[in-house]
Amino acid sequence: MAEGRELRFVKTPGGMPLPENFKRQYRVFQGQSAENLAPVATFNLEEPHLRGVTEVRRAATDILTLTALQVSGAGRWQLTDEVGEILAEISGRGVLSQGWALSSRGEEPEFELVNPQGLTKQVITTMLEGETEGLVLKKSGNPIGSLTKQHRSMGGGVLAGLKRFVEGRDWVLKLDDQPVGANRELALMSFSLVAIVSLEFSSPD
Repeated sequence: MAEGRELRFVKTPGGMPLPENFKRQYRVFQGQSAENLAPVATFNLEEPHLRGVTEVRRAATDILTLTALQVSGAGRWQLTDEVGEILAEISGRGVLSQGWALSSRGEEPEFELVNPQGLTKQVITTMLEGETEGLVLKKSGNPIGSLTKQHRSMGGGVLAGLKRFVEGRDWVLKLDDQPVGANRELALMSFSLVAIVSLEFSSPD
């Protein structure tokens, strides 16, 4: 996959204090590590399973809202800005099929997150870079990135392996090098979060 942007979703541990009235938090960091970095976005979830309202913070004065419009079935969400303008709509296609679609208001889906099992071996190898747990991001039918669960540190050897086991894993969104505007990137992060939360709640871990 071509060099591009990498966004790491880090779930705030349950023992850490959260903003009032929120039950779960994800912070998004640019790059491979979240250490000593300020998040590029923070998601404060009113309900752990994204069935309520989620506060999306890109900066201290920039707050958007991700609202669940349909709480049954695969779900449907809407991302709106501070004045209520709709930036994006997200729809699920079912956890078992592992598919989600992102579109602008009233338009056909532009982006999809899909299970790679239905794609060719070359696409899986290129987009997921050897990871076994993940989704392929497609734009207008063409693969442009991936959403995979990755360890927080790299390296070989027993000690490195133990460190990875202790540190755990995060979901990482990788985008290729085509330009993406700020609002569209935030929509892609919200889109990815919907898939992440759905997969975490369906996982036996």
